[in-house]
Amino acid sequence: MGHRAQFSTSYFKVKDPEDFKRFCRHLDAHWDTKEDLVRLYRDSRIPSELYDYKTDTEIDFLDMLAELMTPGQVMVLMETGFAGMGDLSAQACILESDGSRQWVDLVEIAMGWAQSTGKEFMQRRQVA
Repeated sequence: MGHRAQFSTSYFKVKDPEDFKRFCRHLDAHWDTKEDLVRLYRDSRIPSELYDYKTDTEIDFLDMLAELMTPGQVMVLMETGFAGMGDLSAQACILESDGSRQWVDLVEIAMGWAQSTGKEFMQRRQVA
């Protein structure tokens, strides 16, 4: 069985809601609005790159998303996945409107916490 995943963002503000909707349609993603905030979600892993047909190049997905954000915004993209036999994964990316990002993996957090408290962490899967 292949890896299945879903991702969703937290709510955040965008410069232009219509540009955001076009971006979501290009990604084949869904979106929600809540007052002046938006979020997107999709049945897939968080993409690393998208193909730009106008320039015939690959574009960094997170850079494109950051460009849509209102300056000063921070949001989180959360991904959960399943690869069969109870092999679950969870990771997140904290993204700032300037394109800065920090990736976080749930297993790595658990391993760090166990190590800092002197406890043993029994890992069921390999960390990539």
